[in-house]
Order: sequence, then structure tokens, then C-alpha cells
Amino acid sequence: METSNKGRKIKSAIFSNLPFVVMLLVFLGGIVLFAKLTGEKRAEKIRQTAEIAENAVAERTNIEVITTAPTEIVDSIMLPGVVRSWESVTLKAEVTGRITEILKDEGDVVKQGDVIARIDNRDYIAAVKEAKSSLEKAKSDLERNETLFKKKVISQSVYDSIVAPALAAEAGLDMAELALERTEIKASFDGVVNQRYIQVGALVTPGTAVVDVLDTSKVRVNIFIPEKDVLKVTGLEEAKVYLTEEKKQGFDGKKVFLSLRPADGAQAYKFQLEVDNKDGLLRPGMFVESDIVRGIKQDALVLPLFAVIPVGTKMFCYVEEDGIARRREIETGIIDGDRVEVVSGLKAGERVIIKGQRQLEEGELVEVVKVYNSSL
Repeated sequence: METSNKGRKIKSAIFSNLPFVVMLLVFLGGIVLFAKLTGEKRAEKIRQTAEIAENAVAERTNIEVITTAPTEIVDSIMLPGVVRSWESVTLKAEVTGRITEILKDEGDVVKQGDVIARIDNRDYIAAVKEAKSSLEKAKSDLERNETLFKKKVISQSVYDSIVAPALAAEAGLDMAELALERTEIKASFDGVVNQRYIQVGALVTPGTAVVDVLDTSKVRVNIFIPEKDVLKVTGLEEAKVYLTEEKKQGFDGKKVFLSLRPADGAQAYKFQLEVDNKDGLLRPGMFVESDIVRGIKQDALVLPLFAVIPVGTKMFCYVEEDGIARRREIETGIIDGDRVEVVSGLKAGERVIIKGQRQLEEGELVEVVKVYNSSL
């Protein structure tokens, strides 16, 4: 009986506290569920963060950079020039007569003193003989009368009248011999016969053109320097000369002179170069280009030309800073081939992007895969 009462009391206690027990179980279940959800969210957040970080690395643009440092740059300008022969002359007849022989033709090499053509010299040989005869007679008369003059047989005036013909006869012989010598037309310097104007049998007179002779073993290259640059090249002693814009064939030129006044009708000054032409590649009348150095600047910041991005009238480049691409406006100066001077907007030690920069935007994440020094 007593046992039955205890059971009823326990059941009564349980039922009376059942709402509390249920609430406790619900509360404990909520705590467990909250902990589980919180753990799952934390795990998801960690996973998402890792994924974002992984994607951020994957989305970085690979770039190559150059580290800026002071270096030398040459300020030069390509100017056109014209080739001229070192020496050029048109040999002309100096006496009258018919051409009897032509010893050198077009394209023939001649040395100074070589006979190129001959004029019929028979009349001139006869003139020399006659002049010699006249001189001998005049000398004989002068010797005989000199003896008489010393003995005071003849007066001073008579003696003088005899001296004059003797001197004239001597001069006549000199002229006859000179005319005979001129029947041979000779080269005045080493060169090449470029053009022949006469034929055998042609009658020539003083002034008739016979041949052109050119010396092209070395040539003159005339370049015209603009007025704004003439003071910059005053001290220039040499320059390169090129047959083509591609600079495939270059020649060393030495300064001959820089004119003191501009060429007629142009505000440009002739700058003449001497260029060796032993291979004969340069021919008179050819147009060439010359690399004229206006100055050399030391300690300049220099970039490859392809690293610079023109936008309208402005120039930009991209600089890498802590993995981020920064757009930088710059001012350029001297252009030397495929290099350009940066006057402002950069400082030494900065890393300028030289590959991949044209696809970048300001603030974009980048990954440096190669670094060059400033000698690139």
C-alpha cells in the first residue's frame, strides 16, 4: 500500500514538472542545434574565404617589369644627305685640232698624268721648231751685239732693241712647247672616266668638252642641318651614313666642314662629311641618311618605347606597386631608337610594367613573373 503511494507521488511529481522538463529539453536541443549551425556557417565562411583568396591569386595578370635607373641616352636625328664625288672635272681641249687618238673610254680607271686623248700635233711640232730657230738667231744677234756694246761700239738704245727680240723669241718657244704639250689631254687626278664627249676625227677648239673624270675612292656627303640644330652639332666631328632607313649598310663619315651661312633659299647649313668608298657602293647623286648626334645626356631615366601608352596628347605607363598596377602620367623627352627618355612622372628604382600593360586597368592585381634591369 505504501509502495503504491510512493509510485503515485513520483508520477504526480513528474507530471507536475513535465512542462519544465520539456522546456529544458527544447532549450538544450536549441543549444545543440545553434552550435551545429554556427559551426557549419563558420566552416562555410572559411571555405568561401579560401576560395576568394584562391580566385584572387588566379585572376592576377602576369606581367614583366623593368627597374628604372639612371643611364645614358643619345639625342640624335636622322637627316637626308646627297653623295658627291670627292673630285670631279670636265677635261676640255685647250688647243685647236682634230682628235687622232682616244686612249681611255668611259669606265676606265686613270691615274694622274695618264693621257686620255691626243690632238693632231704636227702643226705644233712645226711651231716649236720654228720658235727654236727664231730663238737661236735672236741669241746669236744678242751675243754679237753684246760684245759691241761692251766695247762701246753701239749705244744702250741699240743694244736694248736687240735684247727685246731675244726675250720675245724665248717666250715664243715656251708658248709653242706649251701648245704642243696641250695636244695630249691628261688626267689631272686619279679617278674614273665617267663620260666621253668626242670621237676620233672630231675637230676641237679651246673649251670643247672631252671627258668627265670623277674620283669616287672617297666621297663627300652633304647634309643640311636645320637652323635650330646647327649650334648643337658645331663640335660634331663624325657621323654615320646609311644607304637605307633600315641601317643595313653603314659608313663612317668624318667632318670636312660646317658652312658658316645657310644654303640659298633654305634656313639650313651644309654639313659635309668625308666617307671612304673603296668598295664603290656610294655613287654621286645617291640619297642617303645620316645619324646626326645633337648631344648625349647622362643619368637619364629611360624606358623601352613600347612601355609608353599614348592617350591623345598625353603619355602614360603602368608602375607595379605591391602587386597592384598603378597608371602613371609621364612626360617624355629624347627618343633614341626604341628607347625614350622620361623627363617627369617617374623616379629611379620604380618598377615599370613592360609586358601586359596594355590590357591593365588602374588598381588591377598583377603578378610579376620577370624583372629586367634598366639596360634592356
